[in-house]
Amino acid sequence: MLLDAFPQPLRWLVLLGGSLLLAALLMVVRLPAAMLLGPMMAAIAVEAAGGGIRLPRSLLYVSQAVIGCMIARALTPGILGIFAYRWPIFLGVILAVVAAASMIGARIGR
Repeated sequence: MLLDAFPQPLRWLVLLGGSLLLAALLMVVRLPAAMLLGPMMAAIAVEAAGGGIRLPRSLLYVSQAVIGCMIARALTPGILGIFAYRWPIFLGVILAVVAAASMIGARIGR
């Protein structure tokens, strides 16, 4: 593919540049999740172009823990009250997302 001949540091630079560019473009159009979606789209593009980037397992766990803490920090008592009151709706949406992701994953795996 396009990026598979690039050395790992250059792939990281492509990912970083693409992340910054896409996040900035999404922020210009005032998309609320621009800082999440921009880097995610850049990572998908880098992977699709054959520029797979592998993280050390320990760094992967640390990054997942940081994201988990950021999500936990955003959960206020008011939001938790809404979750408790409307838990069937949230459970249904979560199950639908997991089912859809599983079907997409199975389809891509073929």
